[in-house]
Parts: sequence; C-alpha cells; structure tokens
Amino acid sequence: LSTTCTDTTDTPSVIEATPPMKTAPKNMLKLIALIFASANHHQCLGFIGSSSMNSRPKFRCNADLFFPRKHDSSAKLTRLGYNDSGDGGGSDEDWRDFRAKLVMKFRDDEKDGSSSGSESKSKCISTGGRWAYESGDAIEKGSIILACPEQDFGLGLRQQYFHKSLVLVIYHEELAFTKGIVLNRPTDLVLGDDAFVNADGSPLHDTKPDRHWKIWFGGEVRGLDSGDPEQCCLHSLTSDAALEVSERVLKNISWTTMSGARKLVNEGHANAEDFLVFCGYAGWSAGQLVDEINRKSWYMLQTDDKTLLEEIQKTDDAKDPQRAGLDTWKMLMEMIGKGDEVKESQGGFDDLMLKEWAKQRMVYNDGDDDVEIADKRQEEESDAAFERVERARGSIRPGTIIRAASSVDTGNEQPFLLDDQEFLQSILLIIQDDEHITVGIILNLPSAHKIDIEMGDGEKAQSEDVITIPQRYGGKYGLKGQAVKPTVWLHNKEDLKEAKVGSPLGGDDENVWICSEKDIDVALS
Repeated sequence: LSTTCTDTTDTPSVIEATPPMKTAPKNMLKLIALIFASANHHQCLGFIGSSSMNSRPKFRCNADLFFPRKHDSSAKLTRLGYNDSGDGGGSDEDWRDFRAKLVMKFRDDEKDGSSSGSESKSKCISTGGRWAYESGDAIEKGSIILACPEQDFGLGLRQQYFHKSLVLVIYHEELAFTKGIVLNRPTDLVLGDDAFVNADGSPLHDTKPDRHWKIWFGGEVRGLDSGDPEQCCLHSLTSDAALEVSERVLKNISWTTMSGARKLVNEGHANAEDFLVFCGYAGWSAGQLVDEINRKSWYMLQTDDKTLLEEIQKTDDAKDPQRAGLDTWKMLMEMIGKGDEVKESQGGFDDLMLKEWAKQRMVYNDGDDDVEIADKRQEEESDAAFERVERARGSIRPGTIIRAASSVDTGNEQPFLLDDQEFLQSILLIIQDDEHITVGIILNLPSAHKIDIEMGDGEKAQSEDVITIPQRYGGKYGLKGQAVKPTVWLHNKEDLKEAKVGSPLGGDDENVWICSEKDIDVALS
C-alpha cells in the first residue's frame, strides 16, 4: 500500500492507494483502520481523512444535578429515528460504510489467499445492510467497546456493570483521555422535569409538569450515585438547531448536554422523548484502554449506526432492567465471530452477579404506582435504620463480637454482595472504640499466608526452632503512612492469661486478649 498525504489547514488530507494485493499483508487492515481513524466529516473521492485528529468536543456535559426523588413508570420513550436520506450526515453514504466494504474486501482476499484455507480469526459480517467487524486496538469516536467474557479476572466481584456491556466512544484523544457511555444498562427511572436543577442547585424556572426523561446508566464516573452527576443525551435529530448544540458521534447519532436537550425542547425543536439521557460515563487515561484491549478485557469493533439505533430501541423497550441489553451484546459478539465465547459464558457466576447488580442499582420502581407511598416507605425505612444505630450506640466496646447482617435481617437484598464482599457473612471483633474511630477485625477469613517465628538466635536458629503460625485476613485497612499492614495478635489461653501475656480487650479477664509481637516472642522463649 503506497500512500501520499497532503496536510493543509483548510482542505482534508487525500490519501491515494494502489489496489490491494491478492494476499493482503496481515498489518494492512490495521493500517487502513488507523488511516480512517483520522476521518471526521470530510468526504472526497477515494480515501478520506482530516488534518486534525479527534478534535476536542465543542460542548461538554454540563454540571446540571438531578435528584431521583420522583419516578413515573408510565412514561414511554419514542423510537430514535434512523435518517436513511443522509441529511446531516454529509453524504448519501456514511464513510464508515465505505470503510467497512474495504475491510470486507481485504479480509475476503486474505481468506482466499490463505494457504491453509482457514478463516480469519476476526470476522466481518454484512447482512441486510448491517455490518460489524473487530478493529483491533484502533480507537476512534463512534467505536463500540465490547466487554470480553473470557478475561482472567472476571467482573463478578467488581464493576459488575461492565460485564457483557457495550460502550459507545463519544470522545477520544490518544494522548489524553477516552470517554464512553454504556449503552445497554437502562433503568426504570423516569424523572419529571422538576427533578433537575441548575448547576448552582437553584430550581429551574421553565419546567413542565407533563415532561418526562427516561434515565439510563451511562457509567460509574459522575453517575447515578454521584454527588455531581453528569448527563449525556443521545439523539438522532438533524435540524440546524439540534446540530448547533450537539456533537456528532455517528451518521445518525449525536449527543448534547442536559441543558442542550432542554433548550431544544423549550424552543419547540424536539420533544423530551427524542432523547436518551445517560447518567455517568466510563473513562480511560492515555494508553489505558489499549492495554486493556491487549489483555483481552475488551473487543474494539465498528458497526453501522442503523444496527446500533435498532438495538438501543430494543433495549429501551425491555420490561426488565435485569435482562435488558444482554441480547444486544450477544448479537454483536456473534457478528464478529465470537459465538463460542457467548455460549461458554452463559449462566455463569458473572451473569448472576450482573443480575444482582441490576436488581439493586437499576430498579427504582418496586411495583408502587403511587410515588408518595413509595417515598413515605423509603422515609420510614431510613428512620428505622437510624433507630437501630441509636440503640446500638453505647453497647459497642472493645471485646464486642458483631456479625454482618443478611437478607433475612434486611428483608431485601444481601448486604455486601456487590461491594465490600469481605464483610459478607463475616464475624468481627471490636478492638477499639472511642469518639474518633471504631476498629474491628474480621475473625472468619483464613488465608494461605503463614508467619514464621524463629526461636533461636538469628543465624544459629535451626529448622526445628521455627514456629509457623497461620495468618488470617483481618481487614483492608492499615496504619496511615505505613506500607505494611499491622498484625494483630490475639489469644484466649488460660495459661497465657495467668502469665499476663498481653491485655484483655474491654478490661474483662475472661475476654479475648490482645498482645504485641514482643509479647509473643517473650512467651515463646
């Protein structure tokens, strides 16, 4: 592939190419992907490009806050429209479609020229106007990041929302930052217009009581649980007013801020139902996403916007947030030839944890149509929790044994199932409690680590003079400023108590005793 490039400020770069060889080199597809990663809205004959790569978006998500205190499950979102005429897209044929045809052509040539006759490891599927192909580690705005189910460390115990997710890249600067929104995590939360406030916390003055916004989980960064949530509103509007306040991602998909969406609705250019409101985003620092792709945490792929819009609509129409979006992930995986991975990952531990995560984080409506009743019950539950805390105050002291609550105690989900799993079904011993801090250690988490204590004098110690003591996991915290976590020594031996090895917790001689490593050395010697 021979190329010549012209780099000017006012005109797009033109790259001329010779026809592909019968057997395409393996790095040719990557080279083509990199060439087209620089393409923006320019169109010319042959290859297309741009003199400025991945320019910074003109409109960032604003700092509008919202408080999910009202939800209306009766509101219905209209279908995002697919504009097949090319209006607003700059051409009758999206340049990504043109690139996809080239990729399919080169991969067909590579397959035909293979001496073994085996298929390429990565497929490019095109059927009924739909297409998708894996693009290696070439990242660009509009790419889809598809979660890989076969990574060494799964997502069952952490960041469950990423399991079988697809993320749309809305901004990418190779040496700075990559930003995307998770597309297949809808909630059942529908907010009234009065749920939003200005950036300074003041109420909006142009709210409408009959206006509703469907909320999606877009990512954990500045997400639903954040004190400073950020909204990204996807739409397929093509009017001049919409394009003026929006950033185009794909031919028929753009995004704007919540302020931009409300401006378009207030001025009569759109309806609230024209927008999908994603709260939060996923972000990667420079080089981080490429590293994760190389570790098989993600598949990077390209697909057409019509497929994406139709699948988003299917996800939005799903009645159960716990299942929504998994079919879209499955379909895209199969389109890039990863059907075996889909079958092998079905019904596993990570799937179950994702379902539990969705149950706890995506479901806001629990069957109550009356918002006031739901809010009153939530307030009563909060008051009951504070009462339990007040009753426990004063009864906690060093030497107290406590256990983690279970679903039987809460009457709802299992505590510590998604976060802080070390506390799941744990038993803790309180070793310090004062007005500043309460410190406890977990008693029932044995580990594979051991501590060797030499009984002799340094180098003279023999193997039989070494005592090995099992070490348990006590918790994730240590002393501030110390890299090595402290070891807490406990015993409940009567002869050691009589020898005054250590001191009793809580001042009760019949309780567990705590001692220092020096106390242990003296006792053993």
